[in-house]
Amino acid sequence: MCEGRVTHLQLSFNRHQGTYLQYGTYYACTSNI
Repeated sequence: MCEGRVTHLQLSFNRHQGTYLQYGTYYACTSNI
């Protein structure tokens, strides 16, 4: 499971990168695969 920190609204989520694309900013999440 990937838990990313989002401040407001998440625009899109990159399942491959495992990061949240939010306002042009990537929020790295802790995903151990």
